[in-house]
Amino acid sequence: KTLQIGQVHQTYKDPEMVAHLLQAYHEAFPEITRLQTIGKTHHGRSILALEITDPSVPDRDKPAVFLNGAHHGHELLSVEYAMDAIDQLLQGHKAGDPSAMRWIRGLKIWVVPMVNPDGLWLTMNIHHGAGRETLGGRKNGRDIPRTQCDDITRRRGVDLNRNYPYAFDSEGHSKKPDRWNYRGPAGGSEPETQAVMALADKERFVAAITFHTKGSMVITPYTVGGHRNPQPDVAWAVAEKIAPVGFSVKQSMYPVSGTDQDWLYHSFGTLSYILEGDQHNPVSTAARMASVQRVRPSFGRLFDAVLGRGTPRIYGHVRDAAGSPVEAEIRLEGHTLHHGERWTSRPSDGRFDRLLPEGTQRIGITALGVGGTQAQAEVSTAAALPLELVVQ
Repeated sequence: KTLQIGQVHQTYKDPEMVAHLLQAYHEAFPEITRLQTIGKTHHGRSILALEITDPSVPDRDKPAVFLNGAHHGHELLSVEYAMDAIDQLLQGHKAGDPSAMRWIRGLKIWVVPMVNPDGLWLTMNIHHGAGRETLGGRKNGRDIPRTQCDDITRRRGVDLNRNYPYAFDSEGHSKKPDRWNYRGPAGGSEPETQAVMALADKERFVAAITFHTKGSMVITPYTVGGHRNPQPDVAWAVAEKIAPVGFSVKQSMYPVSGTDQDWLYHSFGTLSYILEGDQHNPVSTAARMASVQRVRPSFGRLFDAVLGRGTPRIYGHVRDAAGSPVEAEIRLEGHTLHHGERWTSRPSDGRFDRLLPEGTQRIGITALGVGGTQAQAEVSTAAALPLELVVQ
């Protein structure tokens, strides 16, 4: 209860500590933060999200980005990566750091440090030292008693990063509930995945990083085997820019289906990455901080790419003849999709953002509205933006 935001890296954190710290950040920076509960777990714990943005800039003028940790509850260090991003953004803004101020002014930044609070609580309070963390705390709290867990019940739960609907039940998972990578009874069955999906559906994130441990790599979509990435493969090009020093870029550590990054990429075109850190819960504070500092530059590089710093982009809005925002499919000339992707503008304000391959000078764009209505334009990437498209 006495942990202060100045001590954010003093220790690993259970769900109550994360909740306390997020509330403290919100109270310290009320003008640029909003703390929201986006869902509840099987055990009734809140899944908390902190939005960081400058409210003086209208939401319609800002792309949304997403950072999250602890899809796997035994990966305590992934929470530290996410909490560090919050701290760097807010403390940097307070100190007048130009980068932090640019990101907070230009973006809607959503951070969910702990997607799986049940699993993390079980890891820290029940499974710690039991030698079987991958059978319990990795997964969520489905069918696991809230306060005690023997060798049989610790095997229950769902691996949340096998539970997203895209390519569900394809590979890299188990259908057996007692296995460490059990994918759940159906795609999107778990309250944690449902919370992330609802937030993403509302915000239509342009880019996202999901923090994991460990592997020293940035993984690009699609991670499921045999699926062809859209061409040109902008996701790979951006991954090479954001990878920490010494980290490799790969399409998968091993073929996996039901991941958040593949669902985000397929559903909304989100440039979504799994960043596998270089440590797994080191006991040493020095080792923990060294890992946090190695990973730290990645989110800023991604934010700069979304804002068009060193990466070509187009952005704008789609509306109908009456001026109302339209959720329209955005198609780019010369860009090929392979798996039924429909990448659309944001429903609330018609906002769309697309990053482009290096060297792009001009691009043709088509916005397809309901009932076959459409608007087309050819855009110079050096032209004044945003682009306003009217479908009629």
